[in-house]
Amino acid sequence: MENIVEIYCLSDNLVKLIEKEGEKKNKVGRPSALSKAEYITLAIMKQEYGIRTNKKLYNFIKNCAPNLFSPLPSYAQFNEGLNGTFPYFILFFETWMQVNRKHDPGVYYVDSTTMPICSNAHRYRVKIDLGYARSGKNIYGWFHGFKMHIIINYNMEIVSMKFTSGSTNDAKALDKKLTKGLIGFLVGDKGYISAKKQQELRNQGLILLTKPRKNMKHFPATPLNIAMLRGRQRIETVFGYLKHNLLLINRYARSLKGYFTQAIAALTTYCIQKYKQSSLPIEDLMYAAIC
Repeated sequence: MENIVEIYCLSDNLVKLIEKEGEKKNKVGRPSALSKAEYITLAIMKQEYGIRTNKKLYNFIKNCAPNLFSPLPSYAQFNEGLNGTFPYFILFFETWMQVNRKHDPGVYYVDSTTMPICSNAHRYRVKIDLGYARSGKNIYGWFHGFKMHIIINYNMEIVSMKFTSGSTNDAKALDKKLTKGLIGFLVGDKGYISAKKQQELRNQGLILLTKPRKNMKHFPATPLNIAMLRGRQRIETVFGYLKHNLLLINRYARSLKGYFTQAIAALTTYCIQKYKQSSLPIEDLMYAAIC
């Protein structure tokens, strides 16, 4: 990463803001060898470089970049430190989404993607899900795990996100919390067709656009509506990039916390990359963090 120092400085500033607003607790035991900002930077590097396991990341830093960070702790403590960044990544990612909501084009796209933990045949053997995962079905077949629902704007920036179990209906997941603060047009697939949901979103200021099913009446569409529906592939591009380039799904996770830590780190890395492309001042991000 060319801007690893910038990422570290940004992470360090946000960690200080978070710890300043949080409750101060008496630290017990020896201080950590690596700081929270260093662990956050390492997690982002893992997604950026496409490193699949924590062991490979540990060996990569130890052998190829020993001077970039503080002396590494043991591998067990290294794993605990990476998993301990989960609450920081949650606030970090929420900050990015707040910044993205300022770029209000009035057109949004919503969809969900599967986040399997294992195949459906092995659902009774898996232990890391702690009973929260459920079996679901998509066009590729059955899976066991979770779903990720996101809303992006026309610039392919993530403005809202939530995780649900694999059996959750897409229309049911589209609640007020997911669409909070959004006004304009919301484009989705046929899984979001619901007269009740459409009326709820209209009262909120969102017009839901979907292609009709074969057994539904077809009404004339305006050229603007057709153009917005054709742009729905943008969100599929985002899912493909998150899964194939940023390793959204952790197939080597040994705990549920580690599974979602990598997922949030992948989402945060994507937001950072989109933010660099927008060439906007970094003060916008810091202002959102303070607010």
